[in-house]
Amino acid sequence: MASSAPVDWLIVGLGNPGAEYEGTRHNIGFEVADELTSRWGLPKPKAKYRPRVGGGLAGHNGLKSLKAGLGSADFGRVRIGVGRPPTTDPDRVAAYVLGRFREPKSDVRGLIDDAADVVERTVVDAEAAT
Repeated sequence: MASSAPVDWLIVGLGNPGAEYEGTRHNIGFEVADELTSRWGLPKPKAKYRPRVGGGLAGHNGLKSLKAGLGSADFGRVRIGVGRPPTTDPDRVAAYVLGRFREPKSDVRGLIDDAADVVERTVVDAEAAT
C-alpha cells in the first residue's frame, strides 16, 4: 500500500536496464533491491522511473548520477563485491563486470541475501540511533 508519509530512506540498486544486462555482475545492485522489495512487501518499481546514468564518480557512473540527483556525494553506501580480473586494462575490467556470473547460482544467491541483510541492518541500526 502506498503511503504519503515523508521518506527517510532511498535505497538504490545500481545497474543497467535491459535484457542484455540481466544476470550480470554489474546489475547485482538491482538484484539486491529486488530482494529487499520482496522482503518488505513493496510494489515493484516501474521501469520508466530508472535514473539516467551520467559520467563517473570514482569510476562509477551510477554514483555520479546519484550525486547529481541528490546534490551531494554525502550518502551512505553498501558496496557489493563482485570481484575483478587481475588487470587494470579498462576494457577487460568492463567486460568482466558486464559479464554474467560464472559462479554457482547458490553463491550468487548468497551474495544477494548477504547484501540485503547488510542494508536491512544499516536501516534498522540508523533508525534505532535516532
